Amino acid sequence: MGVLNHRHVCDRCGGAPTRAVRSRKVSENADPVYYLAFTWACSVCGNSWVDAGLERVNAQAERAARRDAREARQLARQAS
Repeated sequence: MGVLNHRHVCDRCGGAPTRAVRSRKVSENADPVYYLAFTWACSVCGNSWVDAGLERVNAQAERAARRDAREARQLARQAS
């Protein structure tokens, strides 16, 4: 997967991109935390990449998922 593409066309074939969503997993205190991450995906060859804008969106989603996981653990401890 490429890292950066400002042209919004596929580097491999020049095809038109569409947005794709994939689940990602990160560890938060040994517990898995899942969130959805956006990528660009070529509608012709299937190549996928992330540009700077999607990197920012994905970073925000990861931070929110970690925060929600911490809050859920705190609520579970309080309920015990």
